[in-house]
Amino acid sequence: MYVWVIGKGIPTKKNNMYGSFEFEQASMLARHGIKVIYIGLDFRPFNHPRKFGIRHLKQDIFDAYEYSLPIRPLPFGQRKVELFFCRKLYSKVEEMHGLPDVIHVHFPALLNALIHAEYQKRGVKIVATEHWSQVLTRKLSKTYLTNLSWFAHYADALLCVSEPLKKSVIALTGTSNNIQVVPNIINNEFQYAPQEPKDMFTFIGVGRLVSGKRFDLMINAFTKAFLRNDSVELVIVGDGEEYINLKKQIEKLGMKKRIHLRGVLSRAETAKQIQKSDALVCASNLETFGTPIIEAWACGKPVIGTDALGFLEYMNKSLGIIVKANDEEQMIEAMKELYDKRDIFDGKKISQFAFEQFGENAISKSLLSIYSEVLR
Repeated sequence: MYVWVIGKGIPTKKNNMYGSFEFEQASMLARHGIKVIYIGLDFRPFNHPRKFGIRHLKQDIFDAYEYSLPIRPLPFGQRKVELFFCRKLYSKVEEMHGLPDVIHVHFPALLNALIHAEYQKRGVKIVATEHWSQVLTRKLSKTYLTNLSWFAHYADALLCVSEPLKKSVIALTGTSNNIQVVPNIINNEFQYAPQEPKDMFTFIGVGRLVSGKRFDLMINAFTKAFLRNDSVELVIVGDGEEYINLKKQIEKLGMKKRIHLRGVLSRAETAKQIQKSDALVCASNLETFGTPIIEAWACGKPVIGTDALGFLEYMNKSLGIIVKANDEEQMIEAMKELYDKRDIFDGKKISQFAFEQFGENAISKSLLSIYSEVLR
């Protein structure tokens, strides 16, 4: 079997999250014996600095190509311009590596449907996985809705990373086709490690520092819950437009010594931070999935999450606590409760559960079954 995995771009050291889900899935498929080519289409505007043009990255077990051009948004002709550059890169990859059996498109609302319709007519099976949080809001531009609608109605298989996202796709496109839920995979950097004895209890938050992630609420709740408890700290990993505001908030609250902004870290460094922590907190009010949650579980850590998470069906008391999104009082009480009951959580069992549900073996088995079905 020969598969092209289409994503937003190739992750870099400077921005290791952009395209990471798609790139990791390509790596997973290659490790399971599939011939894989990864293709990144980075059409973001100029305000996202990077090198423009085509680049080729040869991995140990698969090749990756990226076309990076600042062509979004255009006042008119967006789809035609994107189609031209997609054809150019796809033709180059096809000339070098041959026609694939399956093209697996990630973030289909963002990627031109016309090029994939052309390949489908040539006998290539089209599979798509939607991850995009904008789809969850059900507010898409005409171009993105047109793309998503084509995949919903004509792709050989359409997948979503969570049940709420699936419901949004159905509402937006009116499709009656079967949409399957296949969650994200756990990066192999995140593993269970026995907790070293320490005096400080550490909550950790991980994610983009944007308003929808509600790190401001997390900081306020932590401060109110543990203002007079010097043996509890909060570590925040990530960067974004809210970094300066959060830094000012921490200073104003007088919590610089116990709330720490670590900035962007690599996957390996983030995994180490979670392994050294005691529990992860997610205060987000909009989540298509909630990858930091499953990464914390993989490390054996209980979590506090909101009812905006994309996989609430998995949650139970042995894994952590769910609170209402944007409810500071509930977050305060959840932090206190988890801290008081910290000894009831079994790290090994939490990690085992995470890998059974979201590990490489589970997700690869689902995808290979889907590929085989559409090829059949």
